[in-house]
Parts: sequence; C-alpha cells; structure tokens
Amino acid sequence: MKQKLTGITAVVAALFFGDVKPVEAQTVEVMMGNKSSALDVKVGAEVAPRTGILFRDITTADYENQVDNFGLFDINFRLFDDLNAVYETQFIPDTGVIPRAGFEYFKQLGEFSAYGLATAGITNDKADAEFVGVLGYQPRLSRNVALALNLEV
Repeated sequence: MKQKLTGITAVVAALFFGDVKPVEAQTVEVMMGNKSSALDVKVGAEVAPRTGILFRDITTADYENQVDNFGLFDINFRLFDDLNAVYETQFIPDTGVIPRAGFEYFKQLGEFSAYGLATAGITNDKADAEFVGVLGYQPRLSRNVALALNLEV
C-alpha cells in the first residue's frame, strides 16, 4: 500500500506540473554494517521554473531478514537563490503518511556544499519538527565518477 501511495504521489505531481524532464538516480548509497544493510536512493527533477521534486527511498534489512522502509516525496519552490519552501510527504510503515512543510537551504562552493532542511508536521495529531544538516565534499575522480564525503546531522 505504501509503495502505491508513493507512485500515486509522483504521478499526481507529474500531471500537476506538466512536462517533467527525464530523471535519473542522483545518488545511490549502499551501507553495510555489522547489524544491517541499507540502500538509499534519491531522485529529483526540476518540473517547472523554480519548482522541483525529490523522491527518496531508504530500505534497510538486518541479517535476520527483517526489512524496513522509509520514503519521502518533496515538492520545493525556490524563494531566493539558495532558499526553497518545501512541502514534504513522508511514508513510514506502521506510522503512515506524514505531511510536513518547511524550508531548505543549499549552497555549493566548488567541491564543498552545505544543505539544511527544517520541517514541521502539519497534521493536528501532535506538534513535531525535524532538522537535517549536511556538509559535503565531492571531488571529481573522472567525468562520470566523484568521491562523496558527507557529514550528516
């Protein structure tokens, strides 16, 4: 059911915004640890001037075959050069669909970047806020390959 909601949200956004440019996975991260492994996929596109979408899916599996998933779909609108207003829908098993609104900031300086996202739940259930901050360094190794070092809070 949650995968259907994610697909439906993407289709509705594409219909609402019209002609969406072709997209490709912008990052695919595979993380393996001593208790579990995770696959983190992010796909985004500019769908109109000053307007973009982002889909993120994180699937985690432990070594006893317990699988968990977290997904989100963002629609962002550029307010200023580096600041966007964001509407986000999170999809969490056993929790459901969580609508959120807030702001995101991104600045690229050469191989260094800074990203921040602050959102708040917009349901009447309870007040909550989330903040994500990422500092990044991405030197190019070749035309198609870059090293990515990120510190995420």
